[in-house]
Amino acid sequence: MSTARIASSARIVFNDGQTTVSCTVHQLTESGATLQVHSVFGIPSAFRLALSETTQHPCWVVRKGAKELKVAFTDWQPAAEALGA
Repeated sequence: MSTARIASSARIVFNDGQTTVSCTVHQLTESGATLQVHSVFGIPSAFRLALSETTQHPCWVVRKGAKELKVAFTDWQPAAEALGA
């Protein structure tokens, strides 16, 4: 699994799409991301991360700092070879 260090704008989407919070993606892997936000206050533990208009990932927070979230994508499936198949 590779990690890409980037600084890309994205959106945290929750409340059935009614609420969005801007964020910056600093690290991105197949299974999750590190996000920078102005404040983590009010951001739920599960939400959708919109990387673009067509790419969204459901995710949950695995670590929370004052202005940083580390999230895991809940739609991630490990490659079959990684499972020994």
